[in-house]
Amino acid sequence: MHLLFEHHWLATSLVASIAFVLLWKSIVDGRGEFFRYGVAVCILSIVTFLIGYYVVTPVEHGRILVSGLVVAVEANDSDALLTILDKNVEMPNQWPGIDSSGAVGAVASMHAFHARHMLQFNTVLRIIPVEFKNRVELDVSMLSRVSRIGTVPSRWRITVAPNETGNWSITSIDVLEIMGRKYP
Repeated sequence: MHLLFEHHWLATSLVASIAFVLLWKSIVDGRGEFFRYGVAVCILSIVTFLIGYYVVTPVEHGRILVSGLVVAVEANDSDALLTILDKNVEMPNQWPGIDSSGAVGAVASMHAFHARHMLQFNTVLRIIPVEFKNRVELDVSMLSRVSRIGTVPSRWRITVAPNETGNWSITSIDVLEIMGRKYP
């Protein structure tokens, strides 16, 4: 099912290829049953695409939220950040000197970072999702271009989970490594 839901283009392509082969076989051999089977499999490929396109999996929720987080932090956009963070988001390695916790502390950390540095761009190199029963943990590797420092490699563990109302949000942001320095 993960192949269908998370890689719907691949699943649709496989089913459509089988439909094409059956339709081609009906044209070459002139056999009507291959044509009927080909049309049926073609309809199945359309249904496969629609199911995969409209069903959003927990891993896809995580990828969407991580992309939104990266864009919000790069733009120093507090409103966008507050929409994707849980109000009680955990940040074990928060920016030094920030006393607040939760989403307010995350916004304050972002503003403190932008007061000292200008973030020119972020490139997400790799996202490795691990799906649990009620949450998804994403191991994110990035390259960030920071003013007065240069290109900074970093690794983060970001946890996303649904809240009481069923809306997915980021519940934990944990830095694992920045410029080769590991954090506990």
